[in-house]
Amino acid sequence: MDIISVIVPIYNIQNYIKRCVESIVNQTFTNLQIILVDDGSTDESGKICDEMAASDIRIEVFHKSNGGLSDARNFGLERARGKYIAFVDGDDYIDSDMYESLYKAIVTNAADIASCGYYEVFNDKTYTMCCAKETVVLDRVKTYEALFSRGAILGCTSVNKLFRKNIFGNIRYKVGIQSEDLELLYRILDKVKTVVCIDVAKYYYVHRENSITTSVFNKRRMDVIYTSEEMMQFIHMNYPNIMKQAYAYQVMWLIGGLKSICEADNRKEFLGEERYIKKIIRKNYRWYLKNPYIYWGEYILLQAVMLNAFKPVQYLLNICVRIYHKIIRN
Repeated sequence: MDIISVIVPIYNIQNYIKRCVESIVNQTFTNLQIILVDDGSTDESGKICDEMAASDIRIEVFHKSNGGLSDARNFGLERARGKYIAFVDGDDYIDSDMYESLYKAIVTNAADIASCGYYEVFNDKTYTMCCAKETVVLDRVKTYEALFSRGAILGCTSVNKLFRKNIFGNIRYKVGIQSEDLELLYRILDKVKTVVCIDVAKYYYVHRENSITTSVFNKRRMDVIYTSEEMMQFIHMNYPNIMKQAYAYQVMWLIGGLKSICEADNRKEFLGEERYIKKIIRKNYRWYLKNPYIYWGEYILLQAVMLNAFKPVQYLLNICVRIYHKIIRN
């Protein structure tokens, strides 16, 4: 049977790692190589990994100096023996049949990537994300379109996917950025012929207090803006027929960045970043006109940027949205 290599970067998550690894160990697809990369943890995470490896020969633990998430994933990729590659973040967990479901889908459809939905898990709420209503098989261009449709069935994360190893080639995660998933995904999709998205959610993406994904705006959050600029150049050169979809996707990140900056208590620290985002919007404005893929609220805010009125218009929109939700609840 084919081997799936599951790569788990670990850094100071001693309270979460057992749940994560146990959810992998207990998979109904059992032919796994479980690669735990202790990325320089200073708590008990590394020790816990060693203890779990002693009870399951499929677990391989590597201890290295801290290099960040991308570096740990790349470290694991170099040591993966499987025909297929999967990634799990060390504070998350997965359903027991996740890899059986993805493996069946990728083999049945002769696909290069299989993707499932996932759950965003907060302290008090759980949301289902990127889950197809039915299994969908996509060619390369349709896969890019799925990515640019704001993650409706694909998502820009690595952890809800099973990859055929040979599509990586020399492609690796870019080290030192927070947008590592999107940065790798838009490049690796250029290597695929077929992607399959299945109609179930199997991955639990846990948002911890003070984690990267739940923290307030900081300068490193600009990484996704820089990545989107590089992605747009790539799409322009290789897939010009889907530029409008790509620009609409970039707008989501641009407007999201402006909103976060405007809502930050220390907004003055990010005036340079704010100017940079607005410069991109003004440069690409012609692509936004009559673009059917841009949401109406974002289109209004794009107009506000052009009129130097982003913050007051955003404030008014927020009031309108709150009133709307209050009306429909009543």
